[in-house]
Amino acid sequence: MRLLNLHIFLFFLLFSLSSNHVDAQKVLQLEKINSLKVKKYYIGDVLTFQLKGEGNTWFTEAIEDIYQEKGMVLFAHRAVDVEDITAIRSFRVRYQSKPFIKSLNVFGLSWGVLSLLSPLAGTPLTWAAAIVPAASFALGGIIRILFRHRTYKIGKKRRMRLLDMDRESFFRQGP
Repeated sequence: MRLLNLHIFLFFLLFSLSSNHVDAQKVLQLEKINSLKVKKYYIGDVLTFQLKGEGNTWFTEAIEDIYQEKGMVLFAHRAVDVEDITAIRSFRVRYQSKPFIKSLNVFGLSWGVLSLLSPLAGTPLTWAAAIVPAASFALGGIIRILFRHRTYKIGKKRRMRLLDMDRESFFRQGP
């Protein structure tokens, strides 16, 4: 029993000594005001954004570093002040449309298979055997195109924050 306690103590000692060399986590966080919903972007994530004074130009770059003290995000070709970001775009298909698209595809596939099996029951094939599945797949594709991205405008409803979970800044005394 005493040997087991010594092993556990040595394990935790080695674990705590090795944690001194762990890098801090830096996060660019998009928050919805008065809500707990946040979207986090880490170093290495690709971000599509608009800047003040650039019009409708969208920039797509990977985050290389985050400087919380300066309020800056370092990308591959530029350093951007967080206050200059006016919009962020997400290219994931919206979660509300995914089940609808899936249902349309399953419906079209089922209709097509059952229509092809209908001559076995004595019912002749009609044009509906091709038109209904094609229309279902086309409608699913149109919905996927319409809801392919979402734009988050920074302003009254949303804000950007830089977070640095560095050990020294966490335990720092005073301002």
